[in-house]
Amino acid sequence: MRQIFRRLFSERRIVIQSRGKARQLNLTRSAQIAGLCVILVGVSAIARVTAGYVVAARKMAHKEAAIVQAETSNGDLQSLISELQQRLAAASADNAAMRKNLRFADQRMRAVDETRAMLQAQREEAQNRLKGAEDALNAKSGLVARVSHTLDSTKNDLKTTEQQRLGLTARVRQLETELQDTADHLAQVKTSSEAAQQKLLLVSAERDRLSSRVTTLEAARAADGAAVGKTVDATTASSRTTGTVTPGGSGMTTLGRLANDTRQGWSDVRQLLASAGVDLDQLAARLGAVPAGQGGPFISARSVKQGAGAMPDNVQRLLKTLPLAAPLEHYQLESGFGARVDPLNHRESFHSGLDFSAPYKSPVYNTAPGTVIFAGPKGDFGKVVEIDHGGGIVTRYAHMHRVMVAKGQRLTGREQIGMLGSTGRSTGPHVHYEVLVDGTAQDPEKFLLAGKSPIVQVTIAK
Repeated sequence: MRQIFRRLFSERRIVIQSRGKARQLNLTRSAQIAGLCVILVGVSAIARVTAGYVVAARKMAHKEAAIVQAETSNGDLQSLISELQQRLAAASADNAAMRKNLRFADQRMRAVDETRAMLQAQREEAQNRLKGAEDALNAKSGLVARVSHTLDSTKNDLKTTEQQRLGLTARVRQLETELQDTADHLAQVKTSSEAAQQKLLLVSAERDRLSSRVTTLEAARAADGAAVGKTVDATTASSRTTGTVTPGGSGMTTLGRLANDTRQGWSDVRQLLASAGVDLDQLAARLGAVPAGQGGPFISARSVKQGAGAMPDNVQRLLKTLPLAAPLEHYQLESGFGARVDPLNHRESFHSGLDFSAPYKSPVYNTAPGTVIFAGPKGDFGKVVEIDHGGGIVTRYAHMHRVMVAKGQRLTGREQIGMLGSTGRSTGPHVHYEVLVDGTAQDPEKFLLAGKSPIVQVTIAK
């Protein structure tokens, strides 16, 4: 060790040369040992300071982690405190509710105890009564058979009474149904009565006019007397010669007056239909473009006496194809043709037909023979039937409850085409009836008036 020590700390010289000058620094053994001690002390101090800093940093990190953990724990603790407070509040509420329920339960218990005591008293009283009843039953045991028989009879009477009650109930329901049917029938009768009253007024007016005409004819017949036959022959001969009969004057015969009235009625019908857009001559020519099947032997017209004022055969056939009737048997006219106030929006409007009201589901008939060209829903018209009668004349029946014909169906007479209803833009049960001539709506009332003319009725009835 001593040798190693001497080798390590032997005397040393350090030569320092600067600016051409050389200096020597002698390091003795004690100086080397002192320097080594100083170095060791410095290194030890540095190591200690470094270790202290590391330890302090670790402690600071531990403290920061502890602070974060403490803050987290504080938050959790606050949450726990809030939760505990909520639980405490809920527990307080539950406690109050439990106290309330407990008070209520105490009240119920007291009520139950009182009821139990009352029931106990009633039980004792019932036992006493039962005992008395048993004693009475034992005393009246001989009446049991009679009471049983009476009970059976009462049960049978009750069954009979129940059956009678059921029968009376069914009868009451039947009477209610009959009463409702009667009320509906009365309403229908009322509507029919109003329609019949209007028709009666029209018939009365027509009857007065015909009565006046009959009175005139009877006066003329009384004035002519026995000379009628000769006058007829003379009139016929004059007609053959001139083709005319002079109307008016005192010398006019009964047949002449009839002819004049017939011509006048026929002229009125022509004018009425012409005002509705129907020219009978043009319509007859149009319908006669395809000649109907005709034939037979030739007989001179001069050998046959023509009736006074007779209309052409083609016009007679044409009248039977025109819509001159109403679409209902019994009706009441609600709204006429032309300008009116709209029943829904109360604004001025044009009504292109007639509105006939009648009881709901009343039968609707076609007003003349023709072919169905439309049958079904059509916008505001609701359920509609349109019939082409030829010659550009079409009739339309709207707002029906049910359509009973199909497109393309041929109607040869007056047939039921549907039921009256209130479909489409409507305020109540009625049928909207239109007559269109060459696509233009005409007043259907003019056709109805033409149909009521006696000459037209006679022609159609033939």
